[in-house]
Amino acid sequence: MLPVIIELFLIAAIHVRQRINDVEGGGLSYWSDGPDKPPARHSKAMANSALVGDIHSMFHQVEPVGPFDAGTQRVSLQAVLAPAGDDSGDWLVTDCGKEIYSAPLNEIRASVLWQADIYSSEEERKCVEHDTLSLRDIAQIFNEDLCERGADFQLDENLLHDPGTMGSLASVYPEAVPVGAGMSMFDV
Repeated sequence: MLPVIIELFLIAAIHVRQRINDVEGGGLSYWSDGPDKPPARHSKAMANSALVGDIHSMFHQVEPVGPFDAGTQRVSLQAVLAPAGDDSGDWLVTDCGKEIYSAPLNEIRASVLWQADIYSSEEERKCVEHDTLSLRDIAQIFNEDLCERGADFQLDENLLHDPGTMGSLASVYPEAVPVGAGMSMFDV
């Protein structure tokens, strides 16, 4: 059964390719048999490897990336990685204007997810290219469904990063917690 949010939008499968390099940690757990079964893991010999999957219907999680001697650095969705802007050659992670971490770029590993829309033909691509959703459209779809469910709030497209908004949505659209999942940035 697909999560309710997917059913609301009836989105087509979007396949993702994730290229992985060897580092300390940073494996990928994925629940291809559903959240109530243990995850499969891709964690050894990861250099120049890739995984393809439908991330909209399969739970997945990047495992913590080392080095682990300094503990885990947690950041919000507003965190930014950018050059330091001085002669050090360092890159800075800033979160809401506060410097969190600084290091040379070759000491930083970021997990990057590439997404691609997959079509069976050019004709299919052209048929759907103008069928897009704006944030306003998405808020309207959610608000109609929230009203039908008797929810006492409406989704405000300008407050999508507000923790209260996420909590309110989670109370109406609870999501399973996969067996064996580690902490998520959303758990902080």
